[in-house]
Amino acid sequence: MSRLVAFGCSFTYGHGLPDCFVPPNGPGPAPSNLAWPALLGKRLEKDVINNSDPGASNLQILWKILNYEFHPDDLCVVYWSFYNRLDFVRLDLDSNKTHRLQLEDFDKNFLSRPGYTTHNAIRNFLMIHHAALFLEDKGIPYLFLDRHSLNVGARFPEHLKPKGYDNTQLDTVFNIDVALDNAHPGIKSQEKIADYIHNKLTQEMKKN
Repeated sequence: MSRLVAFGCSFTYGHGLPDCFVPPNGPGPAPSNLAWPALLGKRLEKDVINNSDPGASNLQILWKILNYEFHPDDLCVVYWSFYNRLDFVRLDLDSNKTHRLQLEDFDKNFLSRPGYTTHNAIRNFLMIHHAALFLEDKGIPYLFLDRHSLNVGARFPEHLKPKGYDNTQLDTVFNIDVALDNAHPGIKSQEKIADYIHNKLTQEMKKN
């Protein structure tokens, strides 16, 4: 059976859903069966591999994509994270993980400089573009959901945008309910997100 391979942060992990919640605000030890990847997998009749991590940055997501062993008939869906999550690959610690530098580790004056937001936006554009090139080279069909490409200090260059790209602000458009942590999408919101992605994929399949 072909697989749906999903990458993302806590919105993809299902943080706060009834089967993925450790009070007062922690995520469960495994991705939720009520989050959009599991729901989408049922609609597509595919096995689901949810490779998301709560708190993941786009660098972490890219790193996981580049190091994942895809099968030829996989479908990849990526729900990209916040652009302002900065971390690094620390080879001296663990090359399979990325490591976050918290805001207090940065010079706040540097963060407030006018050019910083543009630099950070470009950095994220390049990571998303790189992931697309990687998947296309492997022949893996994909859909990228990029909710934070708007109002980030720069416009995503059209010639760098991936073929399968959508910057609809899903967690804003489908903000119907919240999870148990009062911060992440609830059950109904996750269902609507899954419906949207399913419709998007169905439209793309008709084109091809």
